[in-house]
Amino acid sequence: MLEVLNDAERSALRAADAVNSLLDALRAHLKEVASNTVAHVELERDASKRLQGAAMEAANRGMRFINACMRMNEEMQQLPQLTAQVKELGRKVDEFESQLNRLVPR
Repeated sequence: MLEVLNDAERSALRAADAVNSLLDALRAHLKEVASNTVAHVELERDASKRLQGAAMEAANRGMRFINACMRMNEEMQQLPQLTAQVKELGRKVDEFESQLNRLVPR
């Protein structure tokens, strides 16, 4: 009976050692997984920040482009009036030249 009890105790110790080894291995793997998870989250965070910065820069450039187009559109609306003025000036120059030719013979 004592021998059976000793065998049971040895078996229990081996089982306890096996459980301890398994728990140590699990702890090491869990630590590695946690470390990899933290590194992955940090990488994702940094990538997200860079992407956000690039998106903001693109949006700002787009807004500057739109504002420049709007200013150019406003300036282009004055073009018909300027064209009319240039035509009128050309007509007056032609009229002046005609009168000058009548007054000053060549």
